[in-house]
Amino acid sequence: MVTMEKVLTDQDTNRINRANRMTRVTGVFRNRSSVVRAVERLSRKSVPADAIRVFVHGLQGERREVPVDDESGTLRGAVMGALAGALVGLVLVFAGFSELFGPADMDVFSFQGLSVAIRAMVSGAAAAVPLGALLGMGYWQGRKGVSALDFETGTATVVVESDELAELSRLTLHEAGALMVAVD
Repeated sequence: MVTMEKVLTDQDTNRINRANRMTRVTGVFRNRSSVVRAVERLSRKSVPADAIRVFVHGLQGERREVPVDDESGTLRGAVMGALAGALVGLVLVFAGFSELFGPADMDVFSFQGLSVAIRAMVSGAAAAVPLGALLGMGYWQGRKGVSALDFETGTATVVVESDELAELSRLTLHEAGALMVAVD
């Protein structure tokens, strides 16, 4: 049995690599708020976190990557909403017990009074969880890794690698304040 082996030239290898590579959209930014805005807008527009990369560049050519995790602020928002709702419920109960809304029928330190206070806290927390989660969506946790000092000596780039979302990414980076947007 005769086997044929084909040796790939460098030109063939480059052609194959180009065919397998996704479209890359790159935006260059000069300030922190624009970078944060770009990543959060991309996230809200359902661009997957693993398709977004953020690099901070210094004057000497050094480059540092800031992670873009799949973690949004949804959980944090839900927890904050629960705490705020519980606090509002508790305040309303104590306002009722202090006869702010009229005469109180029970004492705050009675079993019935404590039961009402706990139910109000739980109800307030449960009602505020969805609102907090919605408000927290799209909050980029890695934004703390980009400081205003980074922009005193350099720039940052936001790179999105996706064929399907290339045009959406290009428009989003431009709207977020990119100095330049390139599509490869």
